[in-house]
Amino acid sequence: MRKRCILYLLMLLGSVSPVAAEDLVLPPVGASGFKSLCEDMYRERDTAAGWPRQIHGAGHYCTLTTPYGDATVMSADDYAWTLRKSLTFACKGKREVIYELVRRLKDCDGEIRTLDLTPAETEGACRVAFDETADSFVAGKPLIADLVDWRDNMPWYERILVDLFAPGELPEVMDGLIACGGMHR
Repeated sequence: MRKRCILYLLMLLGSVSPVAAEDLVLPPVGASGFKSLCEDMYRERDTAAGWPRQIHGAGHYCTLTTPYGDATVMSADDYAWTLRKSLTFACKGKREVIYELVRRLKDCDGEIRTLDLTPAETEGACRVAFDETADSFVAGKPLIADLVDWRDNMPWYERILVDLFAPGELPEVMDGLIACGGMHR
């Protein structure tokens, strides 16, 4: 019974309301406006409205594919969860690469986005691109190393929360970035 209560409490703590992504301005990490976005999110985290204030309808989703044909549907709730969690960590200077990737899916609106991960010229770095938008960025070695460190040193309770609440796309993307950077186990 005690285990069930703990599991239920973890589920409640991990629940997140959907995000109105199109209403948000999502600047790159370190760009003008990123710090104020983090401050707004922190200030409103315990308000009745929560953060962000707007609730997004079920129309926002994305079909993510790889050049190898693997496809998965990222639902509106999956996007909301991933955006909120990735931004929370990015504001703390952790796992910024996930936020940088997720913010580029903001205007997907049900379209297909083909995620292309290729090793960058710099050793340990990965070029992340979406074929349909020609949008790309380089995830440097420190960003990839941060993912490896998190994956390898994740506390047991965080691993449970990730298993329960993280969209299935998140571990796939993380593993892809780690493999692309050549930092697999």
